[in-house]
Amino acid sequence: MSQRITALSPAERAAFVREANLRGTAAETLPEQARGDVAAARAALPHWRGGDVEAAANRDFVRAFLDRLTPEERAGLLDAQGAPTPALIARIERALMEAAYGDALAPVLERLWLGRDEGLRGLAAALRRAAGDWAAMRAEIAAGRVPADYDATPALAEAVAALAEAQQRRIRLAELIEQVDIERPAMTPAGRAMLASWFPDGDLARRIKGQDRIAELLRGYVARARAADAGPALFDLPPVRTEDTLAALARADDGARAADQPAPPPTRAAEPEPEAPPPPTRAPEEPGREVEPRVGEAPPSARDVDLSTMPTAILKQEIARAEKADSAVTLALIERGRGSEKWSETRARAQQGDPLARHAVEVYDWLNALRSQLEYRRRAHGKDSPVRGGRQGGAAQPHIARRPQSMTPPKAPSPERALEDTLAAGVRAVDDAPGAAEPQAAPAAAQPGTVNTKSH
Repeated sequence: MSQRITALSPAERAAFVREANLRGTAAETLPEQARGDVAAARAALPHWRGGDVEAAANRDFVRAFLDRLTPEERAGLLDAQGAPTPALIARIERALMEAAYGDALAPVLERLWLGRDEGLRGLAAALRRAAGDWAAMRAEIAAGRVPADYDATPALAEAVAALAEAQQRRIRLAELIEQVDIERPAMTPAGRAMLASWFPDGDLARRIKGQDRIAELLRGYVARARAADAGPALFDLPPVRTEDTLAALARADDGARAADQPAPPPTRAAEPEPEAPPPPTRAPEEPGREVEPRVGEAPPSARDVDLSTMPTAILKQEIARAEKADSAVTLALIERGRGSEKWSETRARAQQGDPLARHAVEVYDWLNALRSQLEYRRRAHGKDSPVRGGRQGGAAQPHIARRPQSMTPPKAPSPERALEDTLAAGVRAVDDAPGAAEPQAAPAAAQPGTVNTKSH
């Protein structure tokens, strides 16, 4: 043991302080630090309020995360005013990504953190922004408050792995997912639906959506999962499929995007309005007016619209509104356990008087008529760019179409009302059975002066 008896100079004192503050072990890498912070992030999740880490509503979450760190680790993570530094925000985001996707995205998670792949930077930013909500959803699934069927983490991992492999091998994404062998099995339907939801209209040949749209889509899925009830259901309905929910959310996003696009200004010489062939029994009417019947015709409905005289700009706006309504009614069908049924069954239920099924049929028929009218006009200009058809495929060119009475799906009946309807349907089925006994009418009393000829 030695003792210094002379004073240190200012330069020597500064060097001694710097040397004393140096750590004696090697610094942790980012993956090691994130895996070490997972426990702190998961412990603070009850304070998560959604949105971004630096949002004011998540101050308690940041404080709870800091409380789980050692004093040495907390040093330098807050500024002079006590606000989180960018280093703390980045550290929390990495911990949330590890808590949300770490077990599924371990091979590519570090690449997403560092942003080494230019084609994955937008997706990495979207996953980082949605990591807190996704981690909170998985925690609620583990606690039994959200049905386990809503855990789409494996599907998300499939989609990210496919994108990363396509970037690394420099091949088309559509070609990659069709390459199936022993080492690379086929993607699940949920994985394909997750991947398609990140591209406009599900077209993998187009440019991937921006980080804002992908982040909102993932947060929308989390919100729908949290709205589901994990307890026993009143009726034995089929489980909700992940691919159905993702497809409905993607259609809602694409429909909202199309509705926000301004309609192109009408042109005269470059793009004249084509004249549709007149219907066989009535002349073209002005757009927006009801179709008046001719002599000998049945009076049409007040919602019948003559599409041949509707301007193309208004026709495109109507298509955008109908696509948004189509997505809304699809989500309503999924919520009521009807998302996996065949379309013919929906039409059959509509004929039986089901309000939701009737509304779905009206919206789909109206959307198909609009798309067919737009396709006819494009072909009339010589631009053979067919529009994607509806559930019934390409239909004949319509002229008179019926507009839905409302674009909003009817509300679901209460459980008590649904039970009453089910019991009433059972009673009607029993009454309508072929062997059901019918009450016999009492024989009429014989009038004076008449003879009863019925044999006994």
